[in-house]
Amino acid sequence: MKDTKTVSDSELRQPAINEIIGLLMQFSWSGRRQFGEHLAEHRLTPPQFYTLAYLMGPCDGDDNDKGIAIHLVAEGLHKERATMTGILDRLERAGLVERHRSQVDRRKWLVSPTDEGRRLVRAAGKSWHRSLVRSFDDLGTSELAELESLLRRLVEAMTPADMSALPAHVFAHMMDSVHQGLGDDDVSR
Repeated sequence: MKDTKTVSDSELRQPAINEIIGLLMQFSWSGRRQFGEHLAEHRLTPPQFYTLAYLMGPCDGDDNDKGIAIHLVAEGLHKERATMTGILDRLERAGLVERHRSQVDRRKWLVSPTDEGRRLVRAAGKSWHRSLVRSFDDLGTSELAELESLLRRLVEAMTPADMSALPAHVFAHMMDSVHQGLGDDDVSR
């Protein structure tokens, strides 16, 4: 009688998992490169773009206190305060954000995007969005729905329970901002 070895499910799955991991890494690298190229056309870096997009989200504060405390921006973007200060310094020199003292608590500094900062985020996001949309041209509606579902499950599985994914609300707000700046032809393309 022959000795037959049973192949486990995990052994059967491993080659596919390895291939998927490689493809996700390639997709991520290509996307980051493409994103950086689009931002460079607008003289922005990815950290500057994310910071501006974050600042365009809902601000905690009353009518007399517009903006977000700098330490909250750093926490929200998972950056060290010193790193965030450098990013904000460059954005402020470029006229894309402004810092001011809180009217409610004069010890606190707040930061908010300027009109030019808002315009730039929308323009850069619009350019990037158009490019990304073209990447999905060959996928049908059901394939897109399946891809979305699978990616959502992967993101949930990869996100520690005590931490949100790198601020999903920034990306959601960014896409809302982009869509506000897109015409109907741009959204359907």
